[in-house]
Amino acid sequence: MTEQNEFWLGYVPGATPAKWAQRWSERVTDVPLRLVQISVADQCSALVQRRVDAALVRLPAQRDEEWELLSVVPLYEEVPVVVVPRGHFLSAGEEVTYADLADEALWYPLDDTFAWEGAGGVPGAAQPHRPATSREALELVATGTGVTVVPMSVARLHPDPELVSRPLAAGPRSQVGIAWLAERSTDTDALLDEMVGIVKGRRANSSRGLRSQAPAVQKPPASKPAAKTARRGTPRQTSNRRKQPRKPGR
Repeated sequence: MTEQNEFWLGYVPGATPAKWAQRWSERVTDVPLRLVQISVADQCSALVQRRVDAALVRLPAQRDEEWELLSVVPLYEEVPVVVVPRGHFLSAGEEVTYADLADEALWYPLDDTFAWEGAGGVPGAAQPHRPATSREALELVATGTGVTVVPMSVARLHPDPELVSRPLAAGPRSQVGIAWLAERSTDTDALLDEMVGIVKGRRANSSRGLRSQAPAVQKPPASKPAAKTARRGTPRQTSNRRKQPRKPGR
């Protein structure tokens, strides 16, 4: 279980928590945020085993029993890209279609989360061996032995001058969301509620934010101004000098 005086946020490859970490540091100055990268295969277990307080995850096409223990808020979707060796004929166009992949050997990683069933199935000819991760699939593509399909952010995370990526037309999207243990309620866990609010775009001055929950500093009552003491008028001083007689007019 994580410590109460810090908050641990897990994130899968391709997710970019930097901007949310910056907002956290601006709003929650007394509780440090710890970022830890987790694999797609381990994303659910990391939450269930309480190794992280919340995580940026890739939502799977089919959820198992562990996912039933989590609360999940979808955040955004990513475009799938086909990654091929440089010089491959598929790199000549601006995008790749399912028909283009019909005869291509496809490396289909185990951490794939695309909903292929709703898109007509996995494209191409899936290889019997399935690499454990998308990164391993990219390494196999670099050897010139096939192609793969990964989220765009994952392809950008592992740049290789020998690889080229093109969007897969009408392909299923990869959905990224924030997840946490369902038994931890955002209504009672202020830090968790703040993190969920940050990634959802809640403003700093929101009524649900930590700032609004801070006790207001009460100002002491203003003291009444002291009554002014009336000044007594001082007698007018008369000059001891004698008035000079007027000169007679001419």
